Amino acid sequence: MPERSRRKEVPISNLQIPLLPIRDAVIFPGHVHSLLVTREHSRRTIRQAQQDGSQVLCVTQRDRAIEEPRNNELYSIGVSCEIMHVTPLPDGSVRAVLRAGPRMLLQSVRKTSKMWIAEAQPISSTISESDELVATTRFCIARFTELAEADSSIPIESLTSFSADDPTEQIIDAISYFLSTSISAKQALLELHDVTIRATELA
Repeated sequence: MPERSRRKEVPISNLQIPLLPIRDAVIFPGHVHSLLVTREHSRRTIRQAQQDGSQVLCVTQRDRAIEEPRNNELYSIGVSCEIMHVTPLPDGSVRAVLRAGPRMLLQSVRKTSKMWIAEAQPISSTISESDELVATTRFCIARFTELAEADSSIPIESLTSFSADDPTEQIIDAISYFLSTSISAKQALLELHDVTIRATELA
């Protein structure tokens, strides 16, 4: 197969979006993530975004111990997320179920009386359609299946739930999401624009 490169085009204009810092997870596009929200400013963000019908930008903190991280204490790439459901808990915290959308580049953060607001820009992925990518993806699927068989918390069926529009990138992101590795290693995968390089890193 001759190699053909294409970019998965997304709008490039900057967006103003509520910011939700994440302490101990990296969220990947296309996945539903259940998040325990304990910090007051994060609960306000969830409530306000849900009320406004807006999405939130989920970005992982570099240091989970920081209560109110500043711009340079957050990783530069996160994902926009739709708030699907919020459940208040007896201790005052909430359980939020989020559906992750595209990667976003965090550019700046400002604080309002109600929440943190991020200025961010959607990121395009580069997909090189080649025999190498096909072979590497197959290898990653086989590895993921082995991991899922050994770990009951990983759903094997997640690999069959993708859209036909762009299955390769979604498969690679699924494996990255469920992979048992460090936060920094997962974040490094999230930040790779080239899908072939992501697949190679997993292999």
